[in-house]
This record gives sequence, C-alpha cells and structure tokens, in this order.
Amino acid sequence: VGTPRYMAPEQIEVGGVVDARTDVYAVGGILYELLSGRAPYDGDDAMEVCRKKLDTKPVSLRQWRPEIPEKLDNLVLRCLAAPPTERPQSAADLARALAVGREKAAPVRTPRPFLRSARNSQVPWIVAASVFVLVVALVAILAGRHDPGAASSVGPAPPSAAVPLAPVKPAPPPTLPPPVRVVTKRPLPAPVTTVRRAATEPARPEPAKADVLVAEGEAAFRKGRLLESLVFAKKAINAGGGVRALLLAGVANLGMDELDEAKVAFEAALAHEPNNEVAQRGLDEISRRRP
Repeated sequence: VGTPRYMAPEQIEVGGVVDARTDVYAVGGILYELLSGRAPYDGDDAMEVCRKKLDTKPVSLRQWRPEIPEKLDNLVLRCLAAPPTERPQSAADLARALAVGREKAAPVRTPRPFLRSARNSQVPWIVAASVFVLVVALVAILAGRHDPGAASSVGPAPPSAAVPLAPVKPAPPPTLPPPVRVVTKRPLPAPVTTVRRAATEPARPEPAKADVLVAEGEAAFRKGRLLESLVFAKKAINAGGGVRALLLAGVANLGMDELDEAKVAFEAALAHEPNNEVAQRGLDEISRRRP
C-alpha cells in the first residue's frame, strides 16, 4: 500500500480507486520534499498525517523557498491534490509538464551556481532540472505500467502490408426443435402463501458480511490504522455486527481520543452484554482520561 508520507488519499479511504494518478501523487510528494527539504504533511504519528491529507491542503513551496518559480510550485501542488481528477492524469502527462517547465527555464550562466544559492534566483530551476532527471526515470516506469500503449504513441508505426483474408462462409441458420406439448392433469397452485409469509417476515441481519467487516476492521486496528478500522466497525454495525462491531468502534474511537463516541459504543455493547469486560474496561479508561 505504501508509507503514510507518500500515500494518496484514495489509499487511505475505504473503497478508494488506485490507478496511475495515485503514483502521480507519490511523485508529487517526492518532488515537494526534494525542493523544500520537508514532507508536504507531517504529524506526531501516521494517523495524524493521514487525517491531514484528507482534511487539509499542503503549504505552498514558495512559503519555504520564495525563489521557487510559481509554475513549478503549482505543478507540484497539482500532483498533491486530494481529488484524483485535479492531478495530472498519468505519468506521461506529468513528464510533459516537467519538460515544458524545463524548456522555459532561464539558462544557467554560472558554472558553480550552488556556491551562491542564497542570491541566485536560478537555483530552483537547476534543482528542478536535477530532479527532472530522477523523476523522468520513475515517470517512464509508471507510464509503462499504467499506459501500455504509451510507447506506441512516440512515432507512427511503419505501414504493414495488408493480409488477404479468406472468405468467410455464412453459418447455416439455426433450426428450432419442434414445440413440445405439455399436458398436465391438474393445475399447479400459485405460491400465494409463500409470498405473503416472506413479505411479513422482519429483515434479518447479514452475519456473514458483518463478520467479514469486523475481521477487516480488527486487522486494520492491529496495524495502527484507527480511522480505517472505525469505518469497518460502522459498516459492520449497520450490517448487524452486534457486540463485536460495537467494541471495535469503541476501541478505535478511544485510540483517537474521541471519548464521547467511544462511550456511546461501549454503553451500547453493555446493553447487549451487561457483563462484557472489554466494554467495562473501556468506560473505566474514559473516566480516567476525563478530568
């Protein structure tokens, strides 16, 4: 899946679609860190980094380094856009955008620009050109993985001689079997009773689906992905997951310091099982944390 620092928002959300634009996001994170010396998002733990990616936008590169050209800054921020539709749609699109920016950059006139980086306004594009060499290799790999037809678009393919095709004989029309006459001695009764009984029965939970959701949520919780485990817990509750799903929601909320939500989940679990030790310990922990 990837590390939280370079993961795209669709890799964090449940059900997100991962495609070439996900790789573009990762390349944007690498470019941001190479140009500014810091990650686009930072936090005390992986959960905080993931939450910032879903709720906030990265700070402009020009805030850390004002000499960075605005077009380069905008391109990197486009790569880090949360909606995939706002990013370059493929690695090939990103490579073209980087190439255009490199061609428009001012020529480097000094043989040793890095000795005067604090006063030389051309350094960002020198850095970008260096980054470009690294990124183009990565972009080429990504383009080959996601755009199998990209290689053929470099130049027109040489014309090939037409291969004559043998005439295709039409298939004979299908013949239908003679109609079968069914004779019954007495008519079959209409299933009226079955339909009425099914309509009056209450909706039953889906234990198999709920168990799968709870199992996936518990696996995410063990890996420290609290937000993902909470999403699975809520889906399991809606599918009739019962006490096990409520306990998962309680511990996930407790891990994120959402004490009110955790209390509701633990109290609901105790309403089903009054002697549940996990729910009781959860309520005790909430009481200890609150002043």
